[in-house]
Amino acid sequence: MSASAPARTGAGAGTELLRHAWRCQRRPLAVWAGATALYIALIVAVWPSLRHVKAMDQIVRAVPPALARAFGLANLTSPAGYLFSELFGLILPAILTAAAISIAVGLTAGDEDRGGLETELTLPVGRGAVWTARALATAVATALLAMTAECVLLLGGTAVHLNLSTSHLTAAVTAVGCLAALHAGVALTAAGAGAPRARALGLAWAVAVAGYLVNVLAPLVPPLAPLQRISPWGWALGSNPLAHGWNGGGLLLLAAVAVAGGAIGGAGFRRRDIRSP
Repeated sequence: MSASAPARTGAGAGTELLRHAWRCQRRPLAVWAGATALYIALIVAVWPSLRHVKAMDQIVRAVPPALARAFGLANLTSPAGYLFSELFGLILPAILTAAAISIAVGLTAGDEDRGGLETELTLPVGRGAVWTARALATAVATALLAMTAECVLLLGGTAVHLNLSTSHLTAAVTAVGCLAALHAGVALTAAGAGAPRARALGLAWAVAVAGYLVNVLAPLVPPLAPLQRISPWGWALGSNPLAHGWNGGGLLLLAAVAVAGGAIGGAGFRRRDIRSP
């Protein structure tokens, strides 16, 4: 379909487009939410058997301080230290990032590869409205996954007496959700520029892995230290929100880049031809 096709609108088009985008991704979202909840429940369930094992802290004290900081290995017998090392330092951000990227690409580049976008654009709707609905559906799905994670942590934490600060837990989950949204924004930028599904997935994951490696290796490799300031993982988790609470500056950076990614992708989508399957 030519990029010069006129934009069209219809009554309630935006709402219907959002509903359609939601229907397209609700099954994958349910799978991701279930997997996330099960993994978190497992991590929380293990805590009672580990909280009195002082040997864990002795092992951590034998690790070089820079290496312990890089991998979040600090005070493993405290609830915040345990959850950061076992969940927030890598696994939960990786799960939410994988889900957000997968949903974003599935609703855009993936649907374009299948011919769904081309079919939808034959309806009386504008390109901008179609893209906005799919970007919003991605954002809502990411937020719901983050809320699922927090609910399981709150319920499980109460059951096993984790005694976490609710404010700090919310700060950490919000940071992880915003980190996932940022990488979804990268995927939307690639998809909007015309990248097929595999390329959009690869680019988003390359940014995620590079950011993680920079954040982890910066304390160990002095030449990389300045790069930690531009790592999204550092913006989200560098201040350890689970232990120290909200980091407004980091959250604003993450949100701004996520929104910019969606907007740039939308601009590219409106200007180019749609691929035929």
